[in-house]
Amino acid sequence: KKMVKLAKSGIISNSNFPLSLSLKIGIFTTIASLLCFITFIVLACCKVSLPLVAWLFPTITLVASFGFIFNGLSNLYIEKIYAETKNRPEYIIDNTINITKDK
Repeated sequence: KKMVKLAKSGIISNSNFPLSLSLKIGIFTTIASLLCFITFIVLACCKVSLPLVAWLFPTITLVASFGFIFNGLSNLYIEKIYAETKNRPEYIIDNTINITKDK
């Protein structure tokens, strides 16, 4: 249990992947539902009748994907705020040679 807790803490505190995952899922599901709509429209043009319930799946998926996208965009702002509040330097200088501090 302690190792799982340590791994979870390490992933969450050192990686921005969980924050960007929502945006990636939203983009993927948007593309998938739009492709489904295009397929249904092509089938309708070819005189293949689909039940009305079949159109419900890509519609619900498209609406849900917009929620994922907006959540992912807000997560990007949270990611930037978190990086700023950690107050870490952009780089660490190990040693300096022939540089004096004149103030």
